[in-house]
Amino acid sequence: MFGGRRPGIEGLVMSTAFNLLHYPTLAQQQRRRHRGWTGSLGMVVGCAAAWVLLQWQAAKTEELQAEQVQLQRTLNERNQRLKVLQAQRMQAQTQGLQRQQLSQIAQHQHSWVVWHEALLAEAQRGNLRLERLQAQGDKLELQGNAPSVAAMTASRQHLADQSGQPVHLASWAAVDTQGDAATARPSQASPATPVSFVWQAAWTAAQPPTDAVGAAQSKGAR
Repeated sequence: MFGGRRPGIEGLVMSTAFNLLHYPTLAQQQRRRHRGWTGSLGMVVGCAAAWVLLQWQAAKTEELQAEQVQLQRTLNERNQRLKVLQAQRMQAQTQGLQRQQLSQIAQHQHSWVVWHEALLAEAQRGNLRLERLQAQGDKLELQGNAPSVAAMTASRQHLADQSGQPVHLASWAAVDTQGDAATARPSQASPATPVSFVWQAAWTAAQPPTDAVGAAQSKGAR
């Protein structure tokens, strides 16, 4: 019996020794294999995650670019509308200014016609001889002759009443019977002595249109 058990025990010991000798190599191989699979799996997972991230970033970038294009288009449309509104506003202001200037010119011409007709009527009524009528700045100046100081005074007052504004006597001088030379001392003239006079009245000159001023300046610059 003992002889039969011994070989079994020795075989078991030898088998155990054999396994112990080969176990480290097998464990290392398994660990290497495990590390390899783990590394490969990690690489695959990492690549997949990186690919997904890149795809997400690409989609997000494309979305942001589309939003930027839309915002830029909206901004351009808004700027274009603002330009159109500004152009319309400037055109309306220009047209309003032109209408105002044309109205002033029309009033200027009307006032000039009224003054001219009033002066002609007064010259005929008061036996005046008109020599020059001109507008200088804010003053309307009239030069003429009257048969006497009294006629000059009466005509000036009548013209002021007809026009509704004062007519000032700027200067006057007595003239000789030939009407060529004025005396040096008008105060010595008799009431029946013919006189020359200069009348002045308030006058508002209308400004010319802006386009006309610009054209005149351009011609002057050339």
